[in-house]
Amino acid sequence: MIHSSIIQLTRYDAKHNSNLRDVLYHYLICDRNLVKTAAATYMHRNTVLNKITKVESMLGIDLNDARLRQKLILSCQIILYIENVLQRALGIPED
Repeated sequence: MIHSSIIQLTRYDAKHNSNLRDVLYHYLICDRNLVKTAAATYMHRNTVLNKITKVESMLGIDLNDARLRQKLILSCQIILYIENVLQRALGIPED
């Protein structure tokens, strides 16, 4: 049920101690508005833009596709539910 791009992003975040998945999730929830995303994540607008650009190039995805955005949002929400509500580690194996 979780989109492969979100799994890849979760692995990257764990390996590099980054927050790209969370930034992407907030960016999508804020309807791709950089200013709202920056406020929600307590980052500068340019930092958000740089991270989103990195996510798009790293995953090779087009965030203009509405159907893909919905899949990514749902995938992030599933992961957040597992981590925060169930308080379980995802246990995503490395490639």
